[in-house]
Amino acid sequence: MKKMGEMIISKIHETILSISSFGGFSISALDASNMECVMFKLSDSKRPTSKIWLLIEYLIFSGKEAVAFEEIIELLWPNEGDVGNPIAALRILVHRARAELDKLGEGMGALLILRRNNAYSWNRDVPMQIDTELFAQLYAESQKASGSERIELLLSAARLYAGRFLYGAAYNQWAMIQETYYHSMYVSICEEAVSLLESFSFARDIVELCRNAIALEPYSETLQIAYMKALVSLGAQKMALEHYYHITHVLMNDLAITPSQKLSEIYKLITKNEEGAETDIDTIYKSLTDRSTNALGAYYVEYEPFKHLYEIKSRESIRTGHALQIVLVTVLPSKGKTPGQRSKMRFMERLLDIVKISLRRGDIVTRCSNMQYLVLMQSATYEDVQLVVERIQANLRQTHPKSGYLLQCVTRTIEPRSLPKDVEG
Repeated sequence: MKKMGEMIISKIHETILSISSFGGFSISALDASNMECVMFKLSDSKRPTSKIWLLIEYLIFSGKEAVAFEEIIELLWPNEGDVGNPIAALRILVHRARAELDKLGEGMGALLILRRNNAYSWNRDVPMQIDTELFAQLYAESQKASGSERIELLLSAARLYAGRFLYGAAYNQWAMIQETYYHSMYVSICEEAVSLLESFSFARDIVELCRNAIALEPYSETLQIAYMKALVSLGAQKMALEHYYHITHVLMNDLAITPSQKLSEIYKLITKNEEGAETDIDTIYKSLTDRSTNALGAYYVEYEPFKHLYEIKSRESIRTGHALQIVLVTVLPSKGKTPGQRSKMRFMERLLDIVKISLRRGDIVTRCSNMQYLVLMQSATYEDVQLVVERIQANLRQTHPKSGYLLQCVTRTIEPRSLPKDVEG
């Protein structure tokens, strides 16, 4: 037995364990002489809710030197009566967990999961690197550094964060608390790195960092704005504009909010012409006709350009003397219905088609909140608008009679304003 133990210890010195928790849990056995050589990897990706993995994860990340039997049992079998003999069930589970860890190397299971009286612990004497510890260490070191060294430390920490902490165990409160902590640290790291990169005008680095960051945290306005500004500085206005429309949709669908003042300013930055850029009228005409459409029904635009079109149409109404009509279409659930978020999103997409075909080609429609559309009609009377509203309601009843939603349509007439006499043409 002693000789076998010595062989295991000798083999351990040739191996370093790499434990990853960001974006999923895994343990890899690395060759100590070549840290990039993975000899074997265990992953919970196929069984993210297995009690075996939950046990191993808790022993590693609970922050406790040893975890009492009772605490582990409460974690794994929280409801009384889930298991007849909990102590026996725990011993069997530990035996299975050790057998799984033995795949990393002979005898590794018994070496990693230790029993101490009526508790189990994870053996920290085994050489290992854990991503959460390295992540926190890089961030701490970045706060003591400056200039390019600080940027590199922040970027190294950001690259280490491959996703949410232990997403397979995220339904457990202990994991949820740590997940929130590390995710907040990640967002802070990225926002700080972006600020420093902007001071050095490193646009390409900002695009790379933000592309990954906003996939994991789409609601950071700082990262979204930095990403679009960097794209513009690289001459990728089209990509920036497409992303602007994407993120405004996300904010509206998920958070029910319209673009902030800062996002509106980014829209203006994206859409303004490049300074000194010149072109000829034929090129301009082609770009305009390429964007034109022969589709029937109203013209849909995002909310920000809608505001510009409203300004144009209101100025036009002053000259022509024709009133404008705006209609706010609000979607409400039918009595007794509580539709989910996906149902709402699907219905709003279908409703847009109904609203567009119910209107004239010259009318303009936009989405102004997650459950509202706004329509702008010109050269139309209040009576004309009521006919359109009835047509929208009728088309909805015909195409989606059991949608579970009702429409509330509110109309306002915008009378032409008078121009100052010294501006009158």
